[in-house]
Amino acid sequence: MPRRPALVLGAAVLGVAALASCAPQATALQKYCDVVHQAEATFDPLSRPGSLGDPDLLRRTLSARVTTLAALTQTAPDAVRADASLVQERLTAVLNAMAAKNYVAASADTDPVIADVLKDTAYLDAVGRLAAFNTARCTAPA
Repeated sequence: MPRRPALVLGAAVLGVAALASCAPQATALQKYCDVVHQAEATFDPLSRPGSLGDPDLLRRTLSARVTTLAALTQTAPDAVRADASLVQERLTAVLNAMAAKNYVAASADTDPVIADVLKDTAYLDAVGRLAAFNTARCTAPA
Protein backbone atom coordinates (compact mmCIF):
# COMPACT_ATOMS: atom_id res chain seq x y z
CA MET A 1 0.00 0.00 0.00
CA PRO A 2 1.57 3.38 -0.98
CA ARG A 3 2.35 5.70 1.91
CA ARG A 4 2.79 8.95 -0.03
CA PRO A 5 -0.91 9.86 -0.14
CA ALA A 6 -1.11 9.44 3.63
CA LEU A 7 1.93 11.70 4.05
CA VAL A 8 0.49 14.37 1.78
CA LEU A 9 -2.94 14.22 3.31
CA GLY A 10 -1.80 14.02 6.90
CA ALA A 11 0.77 16.77 6.69
CA ALA A 12 -1.22 18.91 4.33
CA VAL A 13 -4.20 19.47 6.45
CA LEU A 14 -2.80 19.17 9.93
CA GLY A 15 -5.67 16.92 10.93
CA VAL A 16 -8.23 19.34 9.54
CA ALA A 17 -11.69 17.83 9.36
CA ALA A 18 -14.75 20.06 9.87
CA LEU A 19 -15.83 23.69 10.39
CA ALA A 20 -16.63 24.57 13.99
CA SER A 21 -19.32 27.03 14.95
CA CYS A 22 -18.19 30.15 16.80
CA ALA A 23 -19.76 32.27 19.49
CA PRO A 24 -21.07 35.54 18.04
CA GLN A 25 -18.60 37.67 20.03
CA ALA A 26 -15.51 35.56 19.35
CA THR A 27 -12.36 37.37 18.29
CA ALA A 28 -10.83 36.66 14.90
CA LEU A 29 -8.14 34.50 16.52
CA GLN A 30 -10.76 32.62 18.54
CA LYS A 31 -12.75 31.90 15.39
CA TYR A 32 -9.65 30.58 13.65
CA CYS A 33 -8.66 28.50 16.68
CA ASP A 34 -12.20 27.10 16.90
CA VAL A 35 -11.74 25.68 13.40
CA VAL A 36 -8.30 24.33 14.35
CA HIS A 37 -9.65 22.68 17.53
CA GLN A 38 -12.62 21.16 15.73
CA ALA A 39 -10.29 19.72 13.10
CA GLU A 40 -7.93 18.33 15.74
CA ALA A 41 -10.82 16.67 17.57
CA THR A 42 -12.14 14.92 14.47
CA PHE A 43 -11.10 11.33 13.84
CA ASP A 44 -8.99 10.84 10.72
CA PRO A 45 -10.67 8.08 8.69
CA LEU A 46 -7.51 7.66 6.61
CA SER A 47 -5.59 6.49 9.70
CA ARG A 48 -7.35 3.11 9.65
CA PRO A 49 -5.34 0.26 8.07
CA GLY A 50 -6.44 -0.30 4.50
CA SER A 51 -8.43 2.93 4.32
CA LEU A 52 -6.46 4.23 1.34
CA GLY A 53 -7.83 1.28 -0.63
CA ASP A 54 -11.36 2.74 -0.36
CA PRO A 55 -11.79 5.31 -3.16
CA ASP A 56 -15.10 6.62 -1.77
CA LEU A 57 -13.59 7.19 1.69
CA LEU A 58 -10.60 8.94 0.13
CA ARG A 59 -12.91 11.19 -1.93
CA ARG A 60 -15.07 12.11 1.07
CA THR A 61 -12.09 12.74 3.32
CA LEU A 62 -10.18 14.87 0.82
CA SER A 63 -13.32 16.89 0.03
CA ALA A 64 -13.98 17.51 3.72
CA ARG A 65 -10.40 18.62 4.26
CA VAL A 66 -10.49 21.05 1.37
CA THR A 67 -13.71 22.50 2.81
CA THR A 68 -12.09 22.86 6.24
CA LEU A 69 -9.01 24.48 4.74
CA ALA A 70 -11.30 27.01 3.08
CA ALA A 71 -12.73 27.80 6.53
CA LEU A 72 -9.20 28.11 7.95
CA THR A 73 -8.21 30.44 5.13
CA GLN A 74 -11.31 32.61 5.65
CA THR A 75 -10.73 32.91 9.41
CA ALA A 76 -6.91 32.93 9.42
CA PRO A 77 -5.17 35.87 11.05
CA ASP A 78 -3.04 37.98 8.72
CA ALA A 79 0.11 36.28 10.03
CA VAL A 80 -0.86 32.91 8.51
CA ARG A 81 -3.53 33.71 5.92
CA ALA A 82 -1.16 33.34 2.95
CA ASP A 83 0.10 30.02 4.34
CA ALA A 84 -3.43 28.71 4.86
CA SER A 85 -4.35 29.79 1.34
CA LEU A 86 -1.29 28.05 -0.14
CA VAL A 87 -2.03 24.80 1.73
CA GLN A 88 -5.67 24.96 0.59
CA GLU A 89 -4.59 25.53 -3.00
CA ARG A 90 -2.15 22.59 -2.96
CA LEU A 91 -4.61 20.21 -1.30
CA THR A 92 -7.24 21.22 -3.85
CA ALA A 93 -4.73 20.27 -6.57
CA VAL A 94 -4.25 16.88 -4.86
CA LEU A 95 -8.04 16.43 -4.67
CA ASN A 96 -8.41 17.22 -8.38
CA ALA A 97 -5.53 14.90 -9.30
CA MET A 98 -7.07 12.09 -7.28
CA ALA A 99 -10.49 12.76 -8.84
CA ALA A 100 -8.93 12.33 -12.27
CA LYS A 101 -7.59 8.96 -11.08
CA ASN A 102 -10.96 7.91 -9.59
CA TYR A 103 -9.49 8.22 -6.08
CA VAL A 104 -7.28 5.16 -6.50
CA ALA A 105 -4.54 5.85 -3.95
CA ALA A 106 -1.94 3.71 -5.72
CA SER A 107 -2.09 6.10 -8.68
CA ALA A 108 -0.75 8.92 -6.48
CA ASP A 109 2.78 7.54 -6.72
CA THR A 110 2.96 8.31 -10.43
CA ASP A 111 0.88 11.47 -10.56
CA PRO A 112 3.02 14.52 -11.44
CA VAL A 113 0.72 16.98 -9.63
CA ILE A 114 0.99 15.05 -6.38
CA ALA A 115 4.74 14.60 -6.86
CA ASP A 116 5.05 18.37 -7.29
CA VAL A 117 3.11 18.98 -4.04
CA LEU A 118 5.36 16.53 -2.16
CA LYS A 119 8.51 18.36 -3.21
CA ASP A 120 7.14 21.92 -3.13
CA THR A 121 9.24 23.62 -0.46
CA ALA A 122 6.90 26.63 -0.31
CA TYR A 123 4.02 24.28 0.51
CA LEU A 124 6.04 22.27 3.05
CA ASP A 125 7.24 25.50 4.70
CA ALA A 126 3.64 26.81 4.84
CA VAL A 127 2.50 23.57 6.52
CA GLY A 128 5.29 23.97 9.09
CA ARG A 129 4.47 27.60 9.79
CA LEU A 130 0.77 26.79 10.21
CA ALA A 131 1.59 23.97 12.61
CA ALA A 132 3.89 26.23 14.64
CA PHE A 133 1.32 29.04 14.72
CA ASN A 134 -1.46 26.66 15.73
CA THR A 135 0.67 25.23 18.53
CA ALA A 136 1.73 28.64 19.80
CA ARG A 137 -1.57 30.51 19.44
CA CYS A 138 -4.34 27.90 19.53
CA THR A 139 -3.24 25.66 22.38
CA ALA A 140 -6.26 24.91 24.52
CA PRO A 141 -5.94 26.08 28.12
CA ALA A 142 -5.35 23.30 30.63
